[in-house]
Amino acid sequence: MKHTGSTHWIAALGTALACLAMPALAADQVREFPAFNSITSQGAFSLTVNAGQKQSVTLSGSETALAKIETKVVDGVLVLSMVERTHFSNDEKMARITINVEQLGQFQMEGAGKTELNNLSGERFRLNYQGVGLLRATGKVQTFVLKAEGVGSVNARDLEAQHVDVNLQGVGSVQVRAKESLRAKVDGIGSLTYYGKPGRISKTVDGIGSIHAGE
Repeated sequence: MKHTGSTHWIAALGTALACLAMPALAADQVREFPAFNSITSQGAFSLTVNAGQKQSVTLSGSETALAKIETKVVDGVLVLSMVERTHFSNDEKMARITINVEQLGQFQMEGAGKTELNNLSGERFRLNYQGVGLLRATGKVQTFVLKAEGVGSVNARDLEAQHVDVNLQGVGSVQVRAKESLRAKVDGIGSLTYYGKPGRISKTVDGIGSIHAGE
């Protein structure tokens, strides 16, 4: 069971969520990039990703907040990070990032905050979740592969998949929907709830965690 960086990101999430109550955002900033089909998030952001759209990346927040966010594309992966792992101060708003992308095949979360992945599609989608916060995914794919670690909640109940493969480590909670097959492993005290009544189920629990049907 891994907890690397959990304390760091819990502190970051506390600051980020507190900033949500701040006044309206100050500015929008559009950043241009070459094509990408994968995203890695390494900071404390409020992030929305809309698949099936013309590519664009828009950041909203104060000038000082946006200056702390680094963005780059490396080998088809859009990487979002914070300069020297700084945090937003109490008098700054948490940055909001909206990403439109034609096709998203993989998303990796290594930070904190609220994340929305909308309208996912395709043969295969892979989600690696390491951090603190909330992530919600919607859409329809053939195969959904999820690895979740640390403290956090992944709600993929509205991501319809024929086949789902989940590996959950830590103390988080996960919801998925599988129509044909589910292979699930829980290591630790996390909880996995599955929907869709899959015909084939393989379950392994190591620890006091749980795997159960939600309907």
